[in-house]
Amino acid sequence: MTADGARGGAGDEDGAVAGFLECDGDEELYAVRHALIRKGWRADALLPTEAVLPSGEHHLVLIARTGEGDFVLDNLKDRVRTVADASMDYKWVRMVSPRDPKYWNKVEQPS
Repeated sequence: MTADGARGGAGDEDGAVAGFLECDGDEELYAVRHALIRKGWRADALLPTEAVLPSGEHHLVLIARTGEGDFVLDNLKDRVRTVADASMDYKWVRMVSPRDPKYWNKVEQPS
């Protein structure tokens, strides 16, 4: 998974990120996404993304696209990770389109 030029972010929002890393589910993912948007992040830089865990369970994470790269906010992990790091654990399925949040785009797996 690679960035397509969508960048954004208004700096480190430790409180919102820490809150997400401690949350219990998908509803909290959207609450944290909206909190980050209110703090100045661009909506097209905060992309809910579906992944499959090694157990086969489907899981929703938030990918934050920044000038330094793409990062995964994941309530199953205690730290923010790069997409490359998270890709070692997860198979990416689909992500919200940065152009139109009503649509989800299939994530092509590297060959």
